[in-house]
Order: sequence, then C-alpha cells, then structure tokens
Amino acid sequence: VPNMADYSVIYIGSPNWWGTIAPVVMTFLEGHNFAGKTIIPFITHEGSRMGKSVNDIKKLAPKTKVLDGFAIRGRNAKNSSEDVKKELKALGQIP
Repeated sequence: VPNMADYSVIYIGSPNWWGTIAPVVMTFLEGHNFAGKTIIPFITHEGSRMGKSVNDIKKLAPKTKVLDGFAIRGRNAKNSSEDVKKELKALGQIP
C-alpha cells in the first residue's frame, strides 16, 4: 500500500484458516505500520466464525485499535450484502 498514511480505518478480510487469518494476511499485517489506525476484520468461515483472528491481528498490528469485526459464512458470502450492512451499522461505520 503506497500511502497507508491516507487511511484511518482499514478493513482486513480473510478466510478462517485453521482458526485464524490466512498466512498471506499475516504477511500483509507484518509488512505495514498500522499504529494509530483502526482495523475492522471480516472473516469468511464454514462454522468456526472468527476463531482467534482478532487476537492474532492485535498481535501483528500493535498500537492499533482492532474492532471485533464480523464473520460471514463462506457459502453465503455472495448474497451477504444486507448482513454486511447490518454489521457495519452495529460497528458505527455507516448510518
């Protein structure tokens, strides 16, 4: 990301892989400075929900506010726009 300083809220998406975020997402988090920013995770899953994703993101992005985020069942992802809106409203991201 060339201009990370331009963003105050970062949405991090990943499938739930063995209870956490995918390795490529871990690498992304390790490679950027998120200090002072807010991360909102969203995870696709097939029954394990968020797993330990939020805790792992907090470890990989210290000095960052990490919200609880939300999980979407993978098989429902393409039809989840109303669920996503509901979650974003609950997180105070949209009116």
